[in-house]
Amino acid sequence: MRIPTSILILALGLAGVPASSSAQVGVALMGVKYAFPEVDIGAVMTTSAILSVVVGLALQESLSNVFAGIMLTIDRPFKPGDWVEVDGKEGKVLDANWRSTRVLTRDDDIIYVPNSTMAKGNIVNLTDPTPEHLCKKRIGIEYAAPPNKVRNVLVDVMIHVDGVLSAPPPDVYLAEFGDSAILYDLRYWIAENERRVKIEAEIMRAVWYRLKREGINIPYPIRDVFLHRAKELHRPDEIIDLLKKVDILQPLKEEEITMLAEDLSHHLFGKGEAICKQGDPGSTFYIIKTGVIGVKVKGAEGVEVEVARLKPGSYFGEISLLTGDARTSTCTALEDSELLCLDRDTFGVLLQENPPIAQTMSEILAARSQATQKRLTQERETMVRPIAGEESGSKKILEKIWTIFKSRK
Repeated sequence: MRIPTSILILALGLAGVPASSSAQVGVALMGVKYAFPEVDIGAVMTTSAILSVVVGLALQESLSNVFAGIMLTIDRPFKPGDWVEVDGKEGKVLDANWRSTRVLTRDDDIIYVPNSTMAKGNIVNLTDPTPEHLCKKRIGIEYAAPPNKVRNVLVDVMIHVDGVLSAPPPDVYLAEFGDSAILYDLRYWIAENERRVKIEAEIMRAVWYRLKREGINIPYPIRDVFLHRAKELHRPDEIIDLLKKVDILQPLKEEEITMLAEDLSHHLFGKGEAICKQGDPGSTFYIIKTGVIGVKVKGAEGVEVEVARLKPGSYFGEISLLTGDARTSTCTALEDSELLCLDRDTFGVLLQENPPIAQTMSEILAARSQATQKRLTQERETMVRPIAGEESGSKKILEKIWTIFKSRK
């Protein structure tokens, strides 16, 4: 079958070939036909068209990736080292070539994302324009806990987690009243996106310990109702025996020791948590039931060194409790630790009923303070020196005790 030259020219024009080029092709075909009358120009054109379609379809995906790679190079939505999220896949960009982009995921797997997918998808650059990135985490808290208290507690937890930026400061929003809990959104900023999962895990770990100490419950949906016998968490005899080993409590009578045991609160601190900081006010006396507590002191020259590691049976915080002075050291849990806590109100009742014990306590505190200062001077002289002007005599301590408890007998 022969195809008229005019129709061939029209077909070329419809195929996207410019009119001038189509005319030139037509003239060339007429020349070929004139020189070789036996050649079927229509068959030649039909075969060429089929080959063009086959080749075009075969190279369509590759060409799409090539042109997409060119567009990504021009637009530069990301660069090697950036953390990106593409269609739900998150990772760090390693490099890109004419066909695909290599992305290293958080699981240390390398995925090859076709450039056409990168060009068509919604790319979220977690690094650009700045490395600071807002993270969110939702948590459910019991209805009995006041929202303002919950917010203050959660914000304080996030502030002390390594990796959470102080500016912009972390915050907590009450998001929803759920079926079994009030839902809060924890919002915090980080600058190291590769540590996001670890920072999030550390926040949630610290939240659990802090809420446990604050007596705030994390509820869960209840599907079954069952009865069980409550387990006795603390044996009174064990607590009384522990209190009797504390030297400043030895002047107390048996009934006074029992009263203290009944008023004790039990707090659980996670590894790495600061229990009290040097220079901060405090009114709680701690006795270690389980765990290990590290004690650090900062001298006049600003150098902080560890001066002790306290084990079960040891105690700290008695100076601030009895005299009202600021904390003299920073105490940190070196492992999960359970502490027995006494507050100032309980000691106030004891002093009202048995005033002479204040004198005995002041003498014990003075002796301990002098021994500590002497040890610091001898063992840490080049790093920690006692601050000039501090008085640690029993008379001075006794005056502070009566001042803080506002009673003399």
